[in-house]
Amino acid sequence: MVEKSAPLQISPLHACLSVADLNAATIWYRDTLGFEIFQRHEYPDYAVRVAYMKSNNVELELVETKNSMPCRRDDPPAGHVTLRGISQLSFRVDDAKQAMEQLKNISVKIVFGPVHAPEFNLNAFFIRDNENNLIEFIERL
Repeated sequence: MVEKSAPLQISPLHACLSVADLNAATIWYRDTLGFEIFQRHEYPDYAVRVAYMKSNNVELELVETKNSMPCRRDDPPAGHVTLRGISQLSFRVDDAKQAMEQLKNISVKIVFGPVHAPEFNLNAFFIRDNENNLIEFIERL
């Protein structure tokens, strides 16, 4: 009989997002969501550029590589999960209504929401970044 090991001790680190234009993406995440670059490196032999960004305790890795292909996800609620893999970035906010208004005030389009989901005890809404990646904001109730 094989002895069951203890669960792996993990904690959040970052999400990695492939982008077409690293400069434009870093500017969008800085100006829209307050992320700042803390590391950046280029790998010319592989035609890859990488930027690590941070906002509060959330890290995001943006990677630009030659010949990358977009993966368009439909707008929520149902269509965004028809492609396998990560469907959206999700961030927790204290107040979804306030966060939504703050984003609207800087001309960010809300693509879905607000949504009240009592079965999950949350309020949520979605936007798209400058490359049409879905971003969800969740207020836990």
